[in-house]
Amino acid sequence: MTASFTLPNNSWRRLLIGAGGGLASVAMFYSAARGGVGFSMLLLPLVPLPLMIAGFGWGLLAAIAAAVTSTIALAFAVAPSFAAGYACSLALPVIGLTHLLMLARYNPDGTLVDWFPAGRILMAIALYGAALPVLMIALEGGSYALMAPEFTRFFNQLAAQAPIGSSWRTMDAAQIQSLVDLWVKLMPGVIASYWTIFFAINAYLAARIVRISGRFVRPWPNLHWLTFPPLFALAFLAAIGGVAIGGSLRELGIGAIGAFSVAFLLQGLSVIHAIAKQRAATWLISAVYAAIIVGGALAMPLITVLGLAETVTRLRSRIVPIPPALPLGSI
Repeated sequence: MTASFTLPNNSWRRLLIGAGGGLASVAMFYSAARGGVGFSMLLLPLVPLPLMIAGFGWGLLAAIAAAVTSTIALAFAVAPSFAAGYACSLALPVIGLTHLLMLARYNPDGTLVDWFPAGRILMAIALYGAALPVLMIALEGGSYALMAPEFTRFFNQLAAQAPIGSSWRTMDAAQIQSLVDLWVKLMPGVIASYWTIFFAINAYLAARIVRISGRFVRPWPNLHWLTFPPLFALAFLAAIGGVAIGGSLRELGIGAIGAFSVAFLLQGLSVIHAIAKQRAATWLISAVYAAIIVGGALAMPLITVLGLAETVTRLRSRIVPIPPALPLGSI
């Protein structure tokens, strides 16, 4: 007598939808890799979107199926090492994000108390973004110094092709080497901040799409009241301390500063939106985004500091009152 393994029809449906989402992600990546520069820049940041849609709409089982399917497909189509990097940077985080999105707290009698707060979901994204540069370089078994020859070639080509008389054209080997050294040091922060912002944007888009389809299981949170626990600010200070200490903590600290800065930037924008809405000052939102477009190098750090200050002092609730009935999972 043999035992047979069976799954409910609903589970098989979730597995198939998840597998389809995984293959869609691989197809998007392949299309971006084969397309032109502009097309690639548009499509590559959206590669995790099908994975998230599968997970957010059909649950953790679908997210796991999407992650496994896409990773295996890339291992055969490209290389196992590339698939490992994809799994660390996209597939596994989508599984974790889906779990947090579905996480809820219940009373002993089974009634719902609250959903996992949106602010803590964003914080979890930033924490993973901070660790990602270290995880990625560990897969290669080296350090970011291995990227120096590529940077040197790139900057030499840039200098050679720059217009005559420009500052780039007159750079000597020592100046280019100094620029290469700077970029090698900053790479963990660049990777962490880039990943955090685009992963957060994809999560927002996927949640919106799933909500439109009617499959979003939790209420839509009020993102104007996005909140981080105060310990997150301490983690930011610890990252700065890691950079000051140097050694192996430097790369982790730079990556954490990059990822956490993105989270605090979004927190600052949340504060501005809340104040503008409560005070009926829509001009404030327009002014802030115009300042970002015109002078982002100054405006974005100031908004990031606002987000950090909100985390420490709860400044927003001192300026405008908390709405009496926020949707569950907002704060």
